[in-house]
Amino acid sequence: MQGVLFKTKIQKRPGLAKSTKMQFYLSSWSEAAPAVEGEAAVAIGSAERACRERGDCLQTGNFDGALGLNWGGKDRCDARDPSCRTDGRLEGGTEGSKEDFTPPKGTREVTDVLSITFSIGSRGNEKVQLNIGLFGDEYPEAVEQMLLTFSDRGLVTGPKLALEEGFGVSSLGLMGSYAMVTYVGAEPGTVTVGIPSQKVVYAKEKNMGKAPDDFQPQPRPRAIRGGGGVGRDEGGVGTVAIDKRGLGWLEEGRDLDSAFDRLFELRGYGRGGVGRNDEEEKILIGQLMDKSSMEGLYRLSTLPVNKKFQAIIGAQEGPPLVNVRILGVKQRHVVVGSKGE
Repeated sequence: MQGVLFKTKIQKRPGLAKSTKMQFYLSSWSEAAPAVEGEAAVAIGSAERACRERGDCLQTGNFDGALGLNWGGKDRCDARDPSCRTDGRLEGGTEGSKEDFTPPKGTREVTDVLSITFSIGSRGNEKVQLNIGLFGDEYPEAVEQMLLTFSDRGLVTGPKLALEEGFGVSSLGLMGSYAMVTYVGAEPGTVTVGIPSQKVVYAKEKNMGKAPDDFQPQPRPRAIRGGGGVGRDEGGVGTVAIDKRGLGWLEEGRDLDSAFDRLFELRGYGRGGVGRNDEEEKILIGQLMDKSSMEGLYRLSTLPVNKKFQAIIGAQEGPPLVNVRILGVKQRHVVVGSKGE
């Protein structure tokens, strides 16, 4: 697919030494992205609609219109409103949705269940709980990493002595309880949970203003053994995917402090479109277990996202506009394997 290179010049303004040129590379699909049809109310976005009707969103620099977003400045929907969706539309929530909230019909044995409660918004007045069944028999190493990450001590991949006082460095296990929703993707629909910074987690855990200079983050775990690749008939809504090498490898290019910015990926409700091109590099290690979890996933996967992030890099995902943090985690082992049906 051929891309479109767009150049624009920012005029000189007080405080700027000189004019600055910016280049944005956006795929040609975005130029023709139509407004979403339906009965839902749309946040104003008159400029976006106009450029889509003319077909010149990229040429005029209207990146929201090119990406199919319907934002309308101060008149856009409130990100804290449960009816405010990823593309700026106002919808009626799960009750008016035509989505299917039936959990995946699993054929794999569930060995452990993680019940994760998320709080939405800075005040945390809205909460959703996702019950995730993990396939420990099929991917024992990956599931062990997940369970340790969401344990009280966290996942330790570096020297354990580094956790002790007097070792010469400051360190802390990878604490999943401090994870958050880091990215929401509109197409095909994903919710990514991760830890943006281990330094920040350490400071919060120790009640410090910032991590000390001798802080040592946990490195990526040793790559797990086993196959990889999500099959054509797999990876549907409600499944959980990680890199086939284990946690921390979805962002291989990141430094260690932010290596776990993408811990795992939930396949959510999107607007359709093409699938991902990296499925062969991932494995499915779990799935949601019940209808209420699927409804919670719908809420998370339709959160409004940072439109500037999308426009600058030409991505179809971005950080949510509201904080979505983990409020609590419970684990339980399934003695007799239970298929997620």
